[in-house]
Amino acid sequence: MADYPPDLVIRLHVDLPTALIRKPDHRAASLERKINDVTRLIFPGSPVLELNSADTLESILEQVKIAITTTLQKASPEHRRSAS
Repeated sequence: MADYPPDLVIRLHVDLPTALIRKPDHRAASLERKINDVTRLIFPGSPVLELNSADTLESILEQVKIAITTTLQKASPEHRRSAS
């Protein structure tokens, strides 16, 4: 997928009814196809945080903060310097 795998992938799963509310100008079939496509994306060697849009915003934000913090803490000093 890329020359350099992501350090962390955050994937938010959205059900079709929620997607239709958020994107009323899209056709249901198109949104359904996009939802299905996202679930098939793979990122070999990268951790993937799977989130559900049905969870509360507070819960999602907390999970994301923990995952990002953990990922940054695991990063080598060389990697952190090159990313600056």
